[in-house]
Amino acid sequence: MRPKRFVSVGAKGTGVPVIRDASELTAEWLTLAFRFRGHLAKDGTIDEIKKKPIGEGQGEYGDLSLLTVVKATGATDSMPTNMIAKM
Repeated sequence: MRPKRFVSVGAKGTGVPVIRDASELTAEWLTLAFRFRGHLAKDGTIDEIKKKPIGEGQGEYGDLSLLTVVKATGATDSMPTNMIAKM
C-alpha cells in the first residue's frame, strides 16, 4: 500500500521523466529522482554510479540491475546507496 499523498516518480509535474530501459538509468536521472524524493539538497548531485546487470537472461518479464551510488554531493543520511532496479 502506498503512503498517503504518494506521488510516483515520472508523474506529471515531478520533473522526473519515465525511463524505458536500464541504459537511461544514469547519474543525472538519479539526481532528479533523489532531489524529488528529498534525498538530495536542491543543488545536490549524484556524481558517480556503478550499474551491473544481475540475473542476465533470467528475467521473464524484465531486466534487473544492481545500482551503487559511488559519489554524491549534498546527500542526506537517509539516501539509499545500493538498490536494485527492475526494468
